[in-house]
Amino acid sequence: NLPALTILKPNTSPILTLDTLDACFIKSIFQNIILELEQKRYSYINQVQNYIQIIVNYIIRYLFESHYFSDSNANPNAAIHKIRDYIDHNFCKSDFTLEKISKQFFLSQSSLTHLFHIHYKITPRQYIIEKKINLAKQYLMTTSQSIESIASSLGYATPRQFIRLFKDNLKMTPSEFRKSSSIYDSHNPKT
Repeated sequence: NLPALTILKPNTSPILTLDTLDACFIKSIFQNIILELEQKRYSYINQVQNYIQIIVNYIIRYLFESHYFSDSNANPNAAIHKIRDYIDHNFCKSDFTLEKISKQFFLSQSSLTHLFHIHYKITPRQYIIEKKINLAKQYLMTTSQSIESIASSLGYATPRQFIRLFKDNLKMTPSEFRKSSSIYDSHNPKT
């Protein structure tokens, strides 16, 4: 019996310990897959894909309902909170992607997005954009950092990416935002 983990550690694989009923269910699904592949009846590829989807959904449910993703007090929401915390601590890194988050938590990108959206009513991508926009607004209002420097500190490869995202979300460029709401003006600080 494995100890309760706070979260799966990076570069490890989950080990499922199933009770007899669960093990029989999974085994029967695999037997059906093998049968379909051997017999190659009409639409067997679709049937195999459906069986695989059943297994994936079952495993995801099992992991989220089991101790693999829960705190020692068995809080079922612990994993999704840990995902948000991971995003909060890493969203400004230039190599930060949904793929990286998914791998960190042993989820597909679609499962990650679905679970995050169910819990927070926003997708992880939207959440990251909001975090970056809010931090950018703080930088623009309170510092004299260049747009290039702010873009870089938010993990954007080019200022152009940052400016486009900012304008798409706030309907103004970062420079326009700075002029309209800055408490810091390099020539004349507001008091």
